[in-house]
Amino acid sequence: VDIAVVLQIPHCIILFIAMYSLGITSDVYRTTARTKLSIFHKFHASVAQLMLAEVAFRGLVRTWDGATGSLTPQMLLERLRDIFTEHVASGILQTSELEQMAKVIFTVMDINENGRINCGEFIHACTDQEDVNMHALTAYFDEQTTPTILGRFLDDTNHEKRKVSERARGKICFLPQDFESEVVDENCQVDDRFA
Repeated sequence: VDIAVVLQIPHCIILFIAMYSLGITSDVYRTTARTKLSIFHKFHASVAQLMLAEVAFRGLVRTWDGATGSLTPQMLLERLRDIFTEHVASGILQTSELEQMAKVIFTVMDINENGRINCGEFIHACTDQEDVNMHALTAYFDEQTTPTILGRFLDDTNHEKRKVSERARGKICFLPQDFESEVVDENCQVDDRFA
C-alpha cells in the first residue's frame, strides 16, 4: 500500500463528514464548495453591499444627512426584538436569550470597545465574511499593488479589470467637482486593521 494513499484516508473521512454529516452546516459547505469563484465578478456585488451597509446603518440610527452617529446596545436590542418577534411570541426564543444575543452581537461588532457601534464597525460586520471585503477590494484597485508571478499567469482578475476599464473610459467621465463632497464622515471608514 502506497503511503500517499494511506495519508489521504483521514482527509477523505473529514471531507465526507464535513460535506454530508453535519446537517445544515454540511449544506452550507456543499454550496460553498460548488460555487464557482470569479473575483472580478464579485467586485460589483461587494461595492453594492458596502453601500447597502452604510445606508442600513443610517436607517438604524435614523440619520440621513451629515455624520452617521452610532448604534447603542439598546438600539440593537430594539431592532432584534422587531426581527425576532414571531420567534419570541411562539416561545422558540426567550426574552433572556434575545438579550444574550444582543449582548454577544454588540460586543463582537464594537471593535474599538467604546460602547457604541459606529458606521465603519457596522460595515465591517456586514462585509467581513464576504469573499471580497473592503480590504481586498482596495488592494485589487490599488495600482501600486503588483500581482505575484504566479498570479499573473493563473489569475485573470487584473486582465478583466483593465478590459472593463477600457470599455468604461469612453462612456463614463468624472469631473473634478464629482470628488468634492460636502461632508466626509470619518465614522463610516472601515479601519484597515479589521478589514
